Amino acid sequence: MLEKKMHGITLIALVVTIVVLLILAGITISLVFSDNGIIKKAREAANKTKEAVEREQAELNQLYNDLEDALNNSPDNTARTLVELYDAGELKIGDYVNYQNPTSGSYTSLGSKTGMDTEITDGGDPDQIFNVANNQLTWRVLGKDEATGGIKLIAGSPMKRESNSSYDDLIGITKNPYYYLNGAKGYINAETELNNICALYKNDLAQTARSVTIEDINQVLGIKTEEDIKKANVFPMMVGSLQYGETYNFENQYTPESWLDGKKTTTVTGTVDGYAFIINPPSEMGITSVTLEDEKIYNLLFYNAKYGNFMPKHYWLASYGVCTDAGGYAYFKLGLVEGGIAGTGCDMFFSSGDDYGIGRSICSAPRSHSKI
Repeated sequence: MLEKKMHGITLIALVVTIVVLLILAGITISLVFSDNGIIKKAREAANKTKEAVEREQAELNQLYNDLEDALNNSPDNTARTLVELYDAGELKIGDYVNYQNPTSGSYTSLGSKTGMDTEITDGGDPDQIFNVANNQLTWRVLGKDEATGGIKLIAGSPMKRESNSSYDDLIGITKNPYYYLNGAKGYINAETELNNICALYKNDLAQTARSVTIEDINQVLGIKTEEDIKKANVFPMMVGSLQYGETYNFENQYTPESWLDGKKTTTVTGTVDGYAFIINPPSEMGITSVTLEDEKIYNLLFYNAKYGNFMPKHYWLASYGVCTDAGGYAYFKLGLVEGGIAGTGCDMFFSSGDDYGIGRSICSAPRSHSKI
C-alpha cells in the first residue's frame, strides 16, 4: 500500500505540477498575447519610441534650418562675399584675408627680356627665377576694383628672386631679392614680365593675378582726375621738365623701340605722362605732395616694407611714363614705389641713347571674383 500510495502521491504531484505549469503557461501566454500583453505593449513602446525619434529628428531639422536662415540673414555671416563685407565697412584696406597661395609654379624671366643679358656677361646667368614654393605670401585688402567690382588684394611682403650669384655681384650684397630690369629691353618688356611673374599667384578664386600699378596706388590716395595728378606731381619742381600733359617733339633721337631696331634715330614725340607723388611723412627732401591720414594704409604701401634688414621695400609698378628735361630729351620711365614716393619715376632709357638698369622688388595684386 505504501508503494502504491507513494506512486499515487507522485502522480498527483505530477498532475498538479502540470496543471500549475499549464496555468502558469496560460497566464504567461495571456500576458504575452492578450490585448494588454507584453508583445502588444512592447510594440506600442517601440512605435512610441520611433515616433519620438522621428519627432525629435524633425525638431532638430527645423532647428538646423532656422539656424541656417538666421546665419544667412545675420550681419556676422561668414558666408557673405568679400565685396559685401567691404561695402558694409567690415572689411577695410590693409586687413588680412585668407587667400590661398598656390603650392607650386615657377617663372623664368629671361635676360633677353629684361635687358640683363647685356649687363651680366663672362659666363654669368642673366635669367631670374621666381618660385611660388619659396614665396608663400600673406595677403591684404588693397581696395575694390572699380571696373569689375571685385576685391583687390596685395601681397603683405614682396616676392623674392631665387638666389643667383651673378646678381649678388651687381650691388655687393649676397642673396639680395630684387628683380632687375635694364635699358630699352627692360622698359619695353617690363609690364608683361611683371604680370607673368605675378600670375603665379592666381587661384580659382581670383579673376586675375598681376603686378600692382600706379592706378592702384592712385585709387588708395584718392587721386582721381588729371587735375589731381597735376596738383600733386613733384616732377616739374625736381627736374625742370615740361608739365604733365604738355607735348614734346625732339628730332633725331631714339625711342626704346628704335634703339633696339638698329639704333635708328627718329622724331620722339608725345605727351608728358610721367609723374610722382611724395606721401607723408615728408621724405628726406622735406616735401609732401599727398597726405595720407590712415597709418595702416601708409604702412601697407609705403613704410612698413622691408626685406629683412636689407633696404626699404622698393617695388615695381607695371606702369609707364615719359618726362622731359630742360635739355630737350625724353626720359622713358617705369613705375615704382620707393619709400614714401610713388609714381612712374624710374629712369630706364633716355632719348639720347643712354640706358639704365636697376633692381626692385615685386608685389603681386590678385583680384577676387565679385561673388567670392
